[in-house]
Amino acid sequence: MNTPLTVAATSPPNLQPPKGLRVRLREFAGYFAVSVFALALDMGVLIGLVERLHWNYLPAAAVAFMAGSLLAFAGSSALVFREHRYRHWLSGFLGFTLIGMLGLGINLAVLWLGVDIAGLDYRWGKLGAAGCSFLFNFALRKLTLFSLNTGSPSP
Repeated sequence: MNTPLTVAATSPPNLQPPKGLRVRLREFAGYFAVSVFALALDMGVLIGLVERLHWNYLPAAAVAFMAGSLLAFAGSSALVFREHRYRHWLSGFLGFTLIGMLGLGINLAVLWLGVDIAGLDYRWGKLGAAGCSFLFNFALRKLTLFSLNTGSPSP
């Protein structure tokens, strides 16, 4: 005796990442986009100071990095992160700048290694340094400035 074949209807698997991960990915992508513009400003100031004003590349990199940090703070606060711990923009900017100073140390160290040790052109060294400081700055800023929970990043 033949019995009809029945197939149970199943819904397709949910391929969306969990909400907390989606938020973090959106923030990372937004921070990356803001950082691209900040890096463009940073590189423009660096090249202008070195090529036009004949500054040494290390102090020029410090000034250029701070110019990019100002743009990164404004963009991060206004466009990227919906949550933040600071009550006033000035305290947020100070925290952002302090983390940026740590990032600047990483930036200068990697730049020095690339240029003086590895023999790279300062522009290539700057790109590697920017990548290292970007990852450091994003992680520390997210954990300390742009979340509401005291013990963990926001969902």
